[in-house]
Amino acid sequence: MQSRNKMIDILKIVFVIAIFCCHLNSLSQPKEKVELFMHLGFLGVEFFFIVSGYFMFSKLDKIKEDDIGNETIKFILHKISIFFPYYIFAYIIGFIVLHYPNKFQLNMLIKDLVMSIPSVFQLQVSGIKCYQALTSTWYLSAMILSMCFLFPIVFRLKSTFSKIISPLIAIFVYGYLSLSVGNLATIAPIKGGECIQVS
Repeated sequence: MQSRNKMIDILKIVFVIAIFCCHLNSLSQPKEKVELFMHLGFLGVEFFFIVSGYFMFSKLDKIKEDDIGNETIKFILHKISIFFPYYIFAYIIGFIVLHYPNKFQLNMLIKDLVMSIPSVFQLQVSGIKCYQALTSTWYLSAMILSMCFLFPIVFRLKSTFSKIISPLIAIFVYGYLSLSVGNLATIAPIKGGECIQVS
């Protein structure tokens, strides 16, 4: 049995608290806003992306080249299976809470249920129009979709990707974010359950 990396587990706890506090801050009124623990919760999201990449790389060491297609599908399905039951449970609660003020109007319920299908399948950041009852879970979709591309690519170009391509992508993405939104913490807003595309 493979031993767990306890430092990663400790950091997960720290960053989960930071992300929670960041979202809690965003719910407070401007006059009441207090900085709880860390106001830079976005760093926690990036930490989880890095950890997911770390585990993806460790998985790639164990597969054979002729299995890369099947291994990609198995890896993605395994990732989804870890959070999917919790996601569906929270999504149902969020859906009910968002529709309660509208007295559960049948036409709106049906429309939003159908529009929830891309969100349930983690396609919301693909640009497909959807209804999202859990706006804070956008990173799950981003992680799954990016890993679908990265898993086979990294396998073919593992050393080059980790030492050259990946750092360059990070520099250019951070540069683009800095120029377009002014800082690294700002993301496109998602309001009222509707996924908003970045123009």
